Amino acid sequence: LTTPLTESQKSRGVVFNVGVRNNKDDAAIYEPPFEVQNAVGGNAARREQSLALAFDGVEPGDSVFSFKTFSADFSGVGYTQYREIRFFVHGQPGVEAQNLRAVGRFGPDTVNYYEYSLPVRTGWQDVRIPMEILSRLKESSTDRVKVDDVQGADIGALYTVVGNPSFTRVNRISFGLTIFGGPADAAGEVWIDELRLSDVRKEVGKTGNFAVQATFADVLSLNASYQKQDQD
Repeated sequence: LTTPLTESQKSRGVVFNVGVRNNKDDAAIYEPPFEVQNAVGGNAARREQSLALAFDGVEPGDSVFSFKTFSADFSGVGYTQYREIRFFVHGQPGVEAQNLRAVGRFGPDTVNYYEYSLPVRTGWQDVRIPMEILSRLKESSTDRVKVDDVQGADIGALYTVVGNPSFTRVNRISFGLTIFGGPADAAGEVWIDELRLSDVRKEVGKTGNFAVQATFADVLSLNASYQKQDQD
């Protein structure tokens, strides 16, 4: 499902599509961020795919998001037993001129979540989010919105906490794009791949890690939403 655009947004021709790119159907343009192993018992590489966020007509201040929700039974599986959330982000050549940021949100709903964003660069980036930084930021004040632009200043990353999220209740995961500055009517495509948890806190089974990957891997079932925000 897609959140309807306003008449103003439609008049500007904003387009946001959520799909996939893979090493089979899109072999001419798609290269995975890691070496893909052969399928079990075969000589051909297994299918590997990324979430593809295609945008057109976006302007400074625009944000576009894809999201997936999970049942209460999934809540908190694995997260508290790991120290990092990891995934890969891919930008097209010249994307730096668009001042485009990739955004990941993790929380129980749309008003309580941890957020991490960083500038999209050409090629693949290996994104690592230390969960401890977000947890400390949450406890740093009673403000509803808390932002840390110091911890990730070397790569332009921002840590944000909105409301009162908890890593024991992650029922919604969102990936999106935000435009700050840059040209009007920006267009392109950003790929997100291999969402996973890493750096285990203690000896635990692998079920939690695999659950996050397997559940989110069905990218075609993602919903899409759109929002407009001021640059400041």
